[in-house]
Order: sequence, then C-alpha cells, then structure tokens
Amino acid sequence: MAGATVLVWGYAALAARGIGEISLVNAVITVSKIVPILFSIILIILLGKFSPDLFWQNFHTGADPNLAFFDQIKSALMLTMWVFVGIEGAVAVSGRAKRQSDVGKATLIAFCGVMAIYLAVSMLSMGIMPLSDLANLQNPSLAYVMEAVVGPWGAGFINFAVSLSLVGAMLGYTILATEAPYSAALQGIFPPEFSRTNKRGAPVVTILATTAVVQVCLCFWVLTGEAYQFFYVICAAMILVPYLLSAAFFAVVTLREKALFAEHLGGPIILWRTVAVLGVIYSLFLGFAAGNNGLALMFALYLVGLPLYLWQRHKRGRVPLPAFADKAGFAFFLVVGVVAVLLLALGIVTI
Repeated sequence: MAGATVLVWGYAALAARGIGEISLVNAVITVSKIVPILFSIILIILLGKFSPDLFWQNFHTGADPNLAFFDQIKSALMLTMWVFVGIEGAVAVSGRAKRQSDVGKATLIAFCGVMAIYLAVSMLSMGIMPLSDLANLQNPSLAYVMEAVVGPWGAGFINFAVSLSLVGAMLGYTILATEAPYSAALQGIFPPEFSRTNKRGAPVVTILATTAVVQVCLCFWVLTGEAYQFFYVICAAMILVPYLLSAAFFAVVTLREKALFAEHLGGPIILWRTVAVLGVIYSLFLGFAAGNNGLALMFALYLVGLPLYLWQRHKRGRVPLPAFADKAGFAFFLVVGVVAVLLLALGIVTI
C-alpha cells in the first residue's frame, strides 16, 4: 500500500511537469517493456519448443469443450475489450498533437502492434503446454510458459518485463485520466476549475483530483482484496458507451459529410460506411456480452454524471437539453440508471 501510494503520487508529480516530459519517459518505458516480450517470442521459435501437434490439439479441443460456442465468443470479446482499453490513447490527447494526421497513424500502429504481440504470445503458448494447463496458470501466464521453455530464469525474466509493463501502463493511464476531465472542462461539461493549468501547461487540478480518486481505489483494494475483479468489470462496462457513440458518430459523418472523407481519408465512401456500421454492430454486441451485471453497473455509474452535466450547462447559461434527442437520451439514462441502482442495492444484480 505504501509503495503503491508513493508510485501513484510520483506519477502525479511527473504529470505536473507537462505532457512533453512525461511522453518522453513513457516512450522509454514502452521500448523497454516490448523488448523482453519480443525476445521471448523469438526464443520460443529458435529453441524449437513449439509443437504443431500440441497446438492443433489445443486449437481443436478447447479448454472447456462443454462451453457453448456462442458463450465462448462472448467471453473472448469481453476479455479482448479489457485488453484493448486504452488503445484510443492517441485520440484522447489529440488536442496536443502537432499534426492531426499523426493521431490516426499512432492509433493504427498501436492497435496492429498490440494485436500482433497478443496473437504471437497466445498461439505460441498453445504449442508449449496443454490448454487445460494454460487455463489454470496464475498471472502472468507467460512467465510459466517461459519456465517450461528455458527454466526458472525465464519466469523471472518475464516477471521483470511484466512489472516494467505495469509501471509504463500506469504512466500512460495517468495521462489519459487527467486529460479527459481537462478536455471536458474546456468544453463546459466539467467545472471550469478542471481546466486550470500550471506554467508547463499541465492540468494541475485534474491531476490532483484524479490521483485522489486512485488513492481511494487503493484503499478499497486493501480493505476488500477483490479490487482487480471489481475494477475489471468497471473498466469493461464504462467503455461500452464511448465505443458505441464513437462508432455511431462515425456512421453519421459517413452519411452527412462525404467531403470530409474525400479530403482527409480518401477511398470509396461505401468502405467507410461499412466500417462504421460494423463498428456499431460490434459495440452493441459488446453490450450484450457484458451481461446484466456489466450493464447495470455501467448505467449506475453514468447516472452520477447526469446532474453534473445539467448543472454545468445551466451555470454557463446554456439550455441543458436543447433538442428532442437530448431529452430522450437523458430520460433513457435516468430511468435505466435508477433501475440499475435499485437492482444493485437489492442484490438482484451483483458484481
């Protein structure tokens, strides 16, 4: 607890020094954590420990043959969504980019890179150990896979890489967590105090508030011991609405703003419309995969932000809900959020 507290507030101090300095540190950590993973992948291949027969057996049988195929898809989608939460990081800080074209490139490169690493590690592991054993490995599972390949030093090597990865991930999430309230404050959604910056351009109020929330979460972890599962559900559930709205907005733009694609993206408009529709369908299916627990928690948490939104609109002299769609959306989230809170309070839906 003490070490985590020092680390969290250390990140806050680093973030207060400005996005330029923290980005440099993050870049160094990113390279340092990727190298051990790539080294492990190369080592497995060069040592010839990968068994095609075992891989095919694992691929054909599955860890739980009794689990319905559709349920396997739902479980995999939720896990995949959790894994890729944060891939939109370049978009979150796009307002600070020197060239907006770099934002799309960074997002695409990050997605393809992460996907390639996950596929390589997952597929190679299936050729090292039976899937029934892989399914029961403790975290980080790659450490035990490397132990089976090269011995105990392989596990230590991966554990070091994972520790470094967690340090770097926390640094990246510090940037994202502080940037979101800051951007919201600039748009009049959050209180204007959250837009206050220091001489280095860092949103100091947002940094302090975000770090305080993280500190509370650390205390919750110490008291309950179930923090990982709890916050895994929160993160996976809360990202559903932003993903769905982003895909829906993209779909609307493809229908109403054809010139934007001709000017910036190029390619046939039917391609982008297809991508947008698939994104909406995928986001809706993620909501279904989240189940009753995830959806109830999502609506209950979004309910907290509704009064803040109305108050800030009123405070700035703007009509809180100017259009019918705004009123309908607000009413939907209000009703479903209240029902979700009641279900959670009565224990009908549990986390």
